[in-house]
Amino acid sequence: MNDFEKILCRPAALWGAAAVIGTAAGGYVIFYGGRAETPYFLLIASIAAFLAGLIHIVKSRLKGRIYLSVIWLLTFVFAISGFMRIAEEARGCELDTVLVKGTDAKVSGIADYISVRPDGFRITLKNASVSIRGQSYEADGILLGISSETGLQPEPGDFITAKGRVYPFEKATNPGQFDSDMYYRIRRLRARFNASEAQLVPSGGYRIRSFLYHIRTRLSDNIFRILPEEEGSVLNSILTGDRGMLESDLKDLYSEGGIAHILSISSLHVSLLGLGIYRLLNRLFSRMKLSIAATLTIMYGYLVLTGGSVSTMRAVIMLTVMLLAKLLGKRYDLLNTAGLAAMILIFIQPLYIYDSGFRLSFLAVLGIFAAQEVVRVWDITHVIGKSVLMSTFVWIFTLPAAISSYFCVNLLSVPINILILPMMSILLPAGYAAAATGFAPIAGPVYYILRLYTVICEKERNIPNIRPVAGEPLTAGVVAYYALLALFVLLLTRRPYLKKRPLNPHKRGLLYRRRRPYVKRKNLPLFLILAGCAVLFARPYREGLRAVFLDVGQGDAIYAEAGGENILMDAGSSNVSNVGKYRVIPFLRSRGITKLDHVMISHIDKDHISAVREMLELGYPDIGELVVGTNIDPECELLTLAAEKGVDIRYVSAGEELDTGATGSGNKACFSVTFLAPEAGRRYSDANSGSVVALLKYGDLQLLLTGDSGFESEKLYGERLVPDSGAFTVLKCAHHGSKYSTSAELLDRFLPGITVISCYKYNTYG
Repeated sequence: MNDFEKILCRPAALWGAAAVIGTAAGGYVIFYGGRAETPYFLLIASIAAFLAGLIHIVKSRLKGRIYLSVIWLLTFVFAISGFMRIAEEARGCELDTVLVKGTDAKVSGIADYISVRPDGFRITLKNASVSIRGQSYEADGILLGISSETGLQPEPGDFITAKGRVYPFEKATNPGQFDSDMYYRIRRLRARFNASEAQLVPSGGYRIRSFLYHIRTRLSDNIFRILPEEEGSVLNSILTGDRGMLESDLKDLYSEGGIAHILSISSLHVSLLGLGIYRLLNRLFSRMKLSIAATLTIMYGYLVLTGGSVSTMRAVIMLTVMLLAKLLGKRYDLLNTAGLAAMILIFIQPLYIYDSGFRLSFLAVLGIFAAQEVVRVWDITHVIGKSVLMSTFVWIFTLPAAISSYFCVNLLSVPINILILPMMSILLPAGYAAAATGFAPIAGPVYYILRLYTVICEKERNIPNIRPVAGEPLTAGVVAYYALLALFVLLLTRRPYLKKRPLNPHKRGLLYRRRRPYVKRKNLPLFLILAGCAVLFARPYREGLRAVFLDVGQGDAIYAEAGGENILMDAGSSNVSNVGKYRVIPFLRSRGITKLDHVMISHIDKDHISAVREMLELGYPDIGELVVGTNIDPECELLTLAAEKGVDIRYVSAGEELDTGATGSGNKACFSVTFLAPEAGRRYSDANSGSVVALLKYGDLQLLLTGDSGFESEKLYGERLVPDSGAFTVLKCAHHGSKYSTSAELLDRFLPGITVISCYKYNTYG
């Protein structure tokens, strides 16, 4: 049997992969602006692959040719179905077309999932209707926020009506920015609604959901009664999947420590809980059918209780297949079961392919499968050896997805997970027992384990350079990485590549048993892994000046790089909170930038410095020097903070130049920054007029950054500005497009090829 026929022997795995590939291809065409001819190319390629495989099967002399042909045909049926499903799901609703910003509205719908927050409830409304200016719009779901001040105690199944403001979810408009719109669209939620008034009508229609909600509420109440708030919020997230009470700083700490996955209900929770319940029931009653039926009933209830995340659904589906295989006396195949789970989830919601939980969950399963094959071939029996191998393979397989989500690599992820995961087998049963009974002494081990987790993450955070920023990987790099990884696994598991050597009786190690295989070319696996990492982290070097005008709402943030120099001109917003943490820093991390050589501040208004202040407070990225105008007060809050953080401060005025040190081809200086304003010693009528104005030049490209300068400043620096007829000019329009700046005289003199206005989409400056 050749490799192609072996693949066909796992039909569910093949169909699941086909569904994912078809869905991904459809998503690329629909969401990422694939070329007009892309669908036809994909169709032709699919038909060619199908015919090639079919011809190969027909020419083979196997008895099961018809069976294999049907499997191969269904593979392409599932691929096309995935393409069509995502095209269907991508169709928007009418509400999307009218909802452009916060609007007064009324909403009604049925409460489905309820998350308790410190200030109230966050409710998923299903079959919702939104009324805006007397016109009603239907929506699959609305995320409703109700304050605890209303005194309402909603339950699943209640019919809720509310008045307030409805907002669209925020789309990712910058590289690296979290896409809230896609995140909630995956969950079939179309908008968020902040209620000022609300009423509910108990229906009693969701009795099972309501019963499970009361169980979750009881568990949460007991958890917070017997544990301190910090440990209680972590345990509540681990046991019930409700992160509503978990502080963002604690989430960040666990994410940076590489153990954020324990905060989500995943296969670890489902396998420990599900298999534990099954073994207990089977031992108590010695009736397999009853034990399996009871276990699956409990686990599907647990799925609903915890909110039904994609990783939980995948784990419950795979547990179901495992127990049914045991009941029917069949062999459980991990890869086939994962393929079946992928098919089911894709046809429930094809947008799951854009969910990081979906990608990480299935890649982890592939890593476990590969590790199991290596364990089988290499005959590894030692428990520690298996644990190290499993954790390493899961880390290797999930690495590109993790980098795409967090833009960094945690070098201690494997040892930390080897340390913390065994303790989960104590934490989960003890935690559930403590939460169910409210008996504080049971929570003792839970408290100390959670404290240990926190201490481990805090110690790891303080280790320098332990989480190098890698940036967002290129698609070609990810494809090449997995191709090399497949060769790596193939090399370790295929017997033609291996040969045996007898046991050395004087050697004992984790990998030794009767006889151990070893690779003929010992260095080849290491080379493949290193080559995979090289292509994954590779970044093409680009000559020239690149500038990015970030969307920060009503504010400015301009990033420029040339010749290895990184410059940020202003970074702030007057209408986006935490703009540094959620927009500017993610952009820098997605580009793999850990140091800004120069941060230039035009003036110290909030909409130009709020993100800079956040970066100084967070300590990321490193800032070489802060460049400000000579008219800025040295005692102002921003400069005081910069001095406390050890950042050099440079004061500049018109006529000075910035020493970039950037070179181009032939090692010649190619990038210059010249300051045109403010005038040294001059008093301006306001802070805006005294803005730093900078001219960036690289070859035949020049970029004029004007801050919030007005006509007063323009007259002064306009005289110093010498037009270059051979240069292509980009102008950053001053003061967010205000009519009191960027005069016609300046435009005529500078003749910009492109003019950029940095402002909120509903610009307050007209």
